[in-house]
Amino acid sequence: MKNLLITLMAVGLLTVVAQTAEASSRTSGGAKRNSTMRVVNNSALIVAVIMDNVTPPTGNSNAFLNAGGQILYPGQIFNFKVSAGAHTVVAAPITATTPVITIGSQASVPAHVAKGGKRTISITNIDSTHVIINPL
Repeated sequence: MKNLLITLMAVGLLTVVAQTAEASSRTSGGAKRNSTMRVVNNSALIVAVIMDNVTPPTGNSNAFLNAGGQILYPGQIFNFKVSAGAHTVVAAPITATTPVITIGSQASVPAHVAKGGKRTISITNIDSTHVIINPL
C-alpha cells in the first residue's frame, strides 16, 4: 500500500512538472508578434496588401486572406501584428472583383520594425492599376 501511494504521488508530481514545462515553452519560445506594421491606404483604390509574401494570390479571395492578406478600401488602416525585424510589404490595386479577384501591378517595399515598435506604411496610387508604397 505504501508503494502504491508513493507511485501515485510520483505520477502526480511528474504531471505537474510536465505541464509547467509545456506552459513555459509556449510563453518563451519562438518569434513573438509583438510589433506592428500599420498600413494606411491613402489611395483612391481598393488595395490588396500582404506581408512577406512576394506573390499575393489572385483569383481567390479566401486563399489571399488565409495567407494573411488584407483588402483595404480607400482611407482604411490595418495593423499587421509582426515579429521584430525586416519585412516586405506587398500591395496591388484590385482592378476587378467579379467573377474572380484581379489585381494590377504589385509594388513591394522592405520595412524594418523594432521589438515592440510600430511602423507606418502609406499606400498611394499613380493610376488605376499602379500603387506606390511609402514607409514613413
